[in-house]
Amino acid sequence: MFTIGAMDNRDHNSTSTTSQSSFHGTGISLFQFPTSDNSGHERPPLALSSSQTRMHHLPDSYAIVPAIAFKNTDVAVPKISVNTEPTNPRQNHLDQAMIKEKPWVDSALLLLEKDELAKEDKIVWGAHHALQQPPSKDPPSVCALLPLFYEKAATPSMIKHGMDVQRQAIAHLSPGQIPVTTMDQPLFALAKLVQWKWPSTHGEHLHVVMLGGLHTEMALWYTLGDVLEASGWTAALAEAEIASSGVADSFLRVTHLMRTRHAHEVTVLTLQKLQQEAYLQSKSNASFPKWKSDMCKGTPTFMYWDFILRCETLVLILVRAHRERNFQLYLQVLEKLTPLFFALDHVNYARWMPVHIRDMKNLPDSIRNEFERQGHLVFSKTNNSFSAIPVDQGHEQENASVKGSGGCIGLTENPIAFRRWMIFGPELARLQKQFEVEYQQIDDPEDPRNFQNHQNGYAMQGCFQKQVSSLCSVFEEMGNPFLDDFPELVTLDSRNCMDESVVNSLCSLEDTGEKQYQELIKTVFEDFTHSIHDPIKKNSLALFKRPQPRKSTKLGKKIAGLQNNVALFGQLYISMQNRDSDLKEFFSHEIQSFPPSLSDFGKLHLPNTKSELLKCIELSTQPEPLSSYDCIILDGAVLVHCANYWCHYLQ
Repeated sequence: MFTIGAMDNRDHNSTSTTSQSSFHGTGISLFQFPTSDNSGHERPPLALSSSQTRMHHLPDSYAIVPAIAFKNTDVAVPKISVNTEPTNPRQNHLDQAMIKEKPWVDSALLLLEKDELAKEDKIVWGAHHALQQPPSKDPPSVCALLPLFYEKAATPSMIKHGMDVQRQAIAHLSPGQIPVTTMDQPLFALAKLVQWKWPSTHGEHLHVVMLGGLHTEMALWYTLGDVLEASGWTAALAEAEIASSGVADSFLRVTHLMRTRHAHEVTVLTLQKLQQEAYLQSKSNASFPKWKSDMCKGTPTFMYWDFILRCETLVLILVRAHRERNFQLYLQVLEKLTPLFFALDHVNYARWMPVHIRDMKNLPDSIRNEFERQGHLVFSKTNNSFSAIPVDQGHEQENASVKGSGGCIGLTENPIAFRRWMIFGPELARLQKQFEVEYQQIDDPEDPRNFQNHQNGYAMQGCFQKQVSSLCSVFEEMGNPFLDDFPELVTLDSRNCMDESVVNSLCSLEDTGEKQYQELIKTVFEDFTHSIHDPIKKNSLALFKRPQPRKSTKLGKKIAGLQNNVALFGQLYISMQNRDSDLKEFFSHEIQSFPPSLSDFGKLHLPNTKSELLKCIELSTQPEPLSSYDCIILDGAVLVHCANYWCHYLQ
């Protein structure tokens, strides 16, 4: 069976005060994909001889992480000899996906008008698409967590050793298969450097390394949160009682992924409704796309919220690509969203996301077939429709299941007990899941085989309808942003006008990111004129949360300093009225560290170079240096150079 590995850091109690009970190790998971045609072969369990006097240990080839010599700057992106084009390159899966979103919008807007939803009504985004996709015919995927490592994951030695361990495990489970490993962005960057450093043993044609879909989605919501911050969006969510003020602010930093995604789903449908209402109220003779394009050109507020709507829809399409196992859609939507990382200065994902896209476009034929035809880019724990999840998300769930009730709390202070837990913890979790599957009844509601998509419930539909209606009302009370026809960009809640620099930044945001993205592809991957390690220029675009700072002149700074001095004198003078003190003595003291004639803003006028100190020294009256000396004093550096001369002379 096709097998994929996942590797990530394994942290426990990382916020402890003394860090004595904290643990920063590494966990490796394996995921197998049985199909209706190939369910695999059941292997007998591994049996160990029972002995009271002998303790069994992990083999040194697994437990010991060998050290390696590694320097990042010595590694360069290699040229790809074979460039396999994706299947059906002319087919635009992204356009088709955007078209498929329209039925959900139309259906949901009609259901919003109902006083009470029927049980068959599906208004939630995930529930609607789950109805359009048939259940999977393949059995659920098999996943297991290997014994943990003490070593930190974000080191080249641990990454290289982890890749070796996965290669050996996959060679045992699926002989002849090219290993595939999923990681988050920091580990992915190290893994690519390892591949480029040792191409003969860990090269890209021998081992496929890919970015995890869970962490990619979180990074995209986080990036979009930079644009939404201070725009009034979180205030609207709090006033609509979708979340408290603190929880709404956490959506900007994606503290909880499912809650954040739910808030954006509610926002997407709300903006769709407000935009269509604005179009009807405008009574324009132009078509809806033409009207929207004209409004974006003339109204910054309209343009901003239309941009938010498009970005949220694209991220949801990325989630849909995972749920529907659509590899080509996954690639195209990633290429569309990657410029956001460049424009908004998320340099780590801006640097390594193009590398991931390049790798996915140049996969070995066997791996490409598994991803495109079998949909093994993601895995499913059940046969339910629209329920596939990224591999790194499954790895995080495996980590949570190992902790169990209490987990490793209290074991980190005892190295022997903790080492035992690292070995048998994953095995106990596997046995528990096997027991539950074997002995749970067919109609047991807690059996994962009976789970439906988590957004299919009737209560979920009613809650979503109520939240969208409430958010629409709040937006209309604050002012429908799609009805604004003035040339200023205003916040949603306070209606404050933003600086012109914010408007210019938002207008050029997509073009700026796309230009930097294409430039990196050309200079790093095609022409090889730049290194992957070269710094990426930050744009520091003016946004709602950080308007462009106004440049203050030197005179303005001095005036501000004098005003502060006046305020300070006034406070001190008032305090002197209630005390028996001498005013003459009071005014005889300076309030600055240095006199204003010798300093600016509390800093002395120091020379830039040491030679400037010679200007205040008088010229020597001696016409020429002396020709004879009684003694010569030489500096240490001069003696070193003279030693080389005398050695050569004596030879």
